[in-house]
Amino acid sequence: MNNYFSHDSNARNDVKLIQVRMSKLGASGYGIYWMIIERLREEPNYTSIKDYNAIAFDLRVDTSDVKSVIEDFGLFVFTDDGKYFYSESLNNRMAIKDAKQSKLSEAGKKGAKKRWGNAKDSHPIATPSKNDGKKRKVKVSKEKVNKENISKDDAVVTNTSSNNRDSGLNETKKPHQQLFDFYTENFPSTSTFVIQSIEYDANDYGDKLVLYAMQKAVLKNVSNYKYVQGILNGWDKDGIKTVAQAKQQETQFKAKTTVKGNNDDDPRNKGLAPDDPNYYPGRSAYTNAELKARHERLGW
Repeated sequence: MNNYFSHDSNARNDVKLIQVRMSKLGASGYGIYWMIIERLREEPNYTSIKDYNAIAFDLRVDTSDVKSVIEDFGLFVFTDDGKYFYSESLNNRMAIKDAKQSKLSEAGKKGAKKRWGNAKDSHPIATPSKNDGKKRKVKVSKEKVNKENISKDDAVVTNTSSNNRDSGLNETKKPHQQLFDFYTENFPSTSTFVIQSIEYDANDYGDKLVLYAMQKAVLKNVSNYKYVQGILNGWDKDGIKTVAQAKQQETQFKAKTTVKGNNDDDPRNKGLAPDDPNYYPGRSAYTNAELKARHERLGW
């Protein structure tokens, strides 16, 4: 999406563009305007030289029409020397996009620096260090979690800090960086959109809760971040704000769904004690459909 720029769906109703559409240019002028904007998007600094003949040749339209769209409706701004022109609207939109892209790029560089070290002679192809084999084993799986004596329901990333064992977060890292590291090590897709979604969710729910949701997805062998967002949305609807609250909800739910031992109201149990092998136990408080929906919501 390197050539992307935002475009309002109601741009045609802009006052200046209405004037273009009402002029002799009509819809053709509107089309010329957007083709010029697309050209500016591809230019360095989003600025174009004022060469109407070259622009008209590229767009396959009359030079006079290009000149009119650029000069007669206040849609573009010229540099002080009059040799170049640009769109303030496009520049403002691109400034927002470029800032986000720069932030994501910086996060990626910091992650790579953290992963491969600060060697001055670093190369695009990583050179394994003597400890690299150990670092490569960080990826979490069901078998790894079991080996670390972490239950399926309470799995967290091992951390040397006793204050962070419930969250799996290392507070010395940059904001959200451990989330990015955990995601890239355990999920296949590393698109800009997903990384951006993780950042937004971390700001909304907190790093610890997002990390816990990711861990539950890994334990379910689900490598789709939308599944993680489904868990977070479910917690949000239930008013869950912390990892401790999420675990408490899971404990309460399991207690409620546990088969009851006493079922004396069942006529088949008349005269039988609950520990009798012929005793029929009680049923869960939830229906099978309710249980399935609840399990999906909690990420089980």
